[in-house]
Amino acid sequence: MKIVMRKAVVVYSFGGSPRYGPGPANIALAQIAARVTQETKAILVVQDYLEALLRKNGIRPDFVVHKHQETKKFLGTEEVTRQFAKYLRSHGISKVLLIAHPFLHWRKCRHLLKKAGLDVKCISTLKVPFDRSCENWWVRSPLHLLLYSFLQFAFNRHGC
Repeated sequence: MKIVMRKAVVVYSFGGSPRYGPGPANIALAQIAARVTQETKAILVVQDYLEALLRKNGIRPDFVVHKHQETKKFLGTEEVTRQFAKYLRSHGISKVLLIAHPFLHWRKCRHLLKKAGLDVKCISTLKVPFDRSCENWWVRSPLHLLLYSFLQFAFNRHGC
């Protein structure tokens, strides 16, 4: 009897805006997610802005995180990871293929997923750009994201 290990493609959004749309980073991340999902036939879990982009390509995510579970709270990487991990555990999935922005964000995502007990393999996303028109200043450039990472580490700051 052959045991099939189920795995999931886990994709975190980066930037995006209600005013300007998903942004260039999410467009690139969705393209990578579409390719990897088609190649692996894995379950697909994504964050907000990626859903519509994937559906345009005929790919329907199995699970989408749209909002924080607590009213009026910022939907940050920690909360997205909590919801991803809960969904994956409920479906008996422990192996994930991570797709996230290549500058700092993927490291944080990988760390949080591993902390949640998941076995993580990172997919290369080296050509994913920043989102210079996003209202969230920290996704506009490497310098902005570095500063934001410092604020998170030093002062536990999350979101706006």
